Amino acid sequence: MRTLPAAPMYADDDAGMQKLKFGELVVDTGTPILMEGSNSPQLFTALHGMTLRYCRPENGERQVINFVFPDGFLGSQLGVMAEMGHSVEATTKMTLCVFDLNELWSFIQADPERGFELAWLAAIEERFWANA
Repeated sequence: MRTLPAAPMYADDDAGMQKLKFGELVVDTGTPILMEGSNSPQLFTALHGMTLRYCRPENGERQVINFVFPDGFLGSQLGVMAEMGHSVEATTKMTLCVFDLNELWSFIQADPERGFELAWLAAIEERFWANA
């Protein structure tokens, strides 16, 4: 699989990201963060802890897609789709950085290169989900 070289971060980039940041959220083990079939006004990055991505096929059993470790992005599907195609649950106590989805489009317009990187992450995530 090809990887996308990340553009270097500059002080202005950090300021732009901070505008998107809504706050931080601490959740306990077993807490649902995003649910399949739902939508959310937030996106998240994992600061500490680990999550499990999973879906429920027609047979109703939980099918694990992958695990998300610190720095992982959660909810990128919501930036391009109306609802989640999978669920995300905390497998450890976690600290999440919360981003306001409504501000995402302004961010992408202001920094198309970072917007492309987010789209790349969403495409990679979708590829793993589709192959699960």
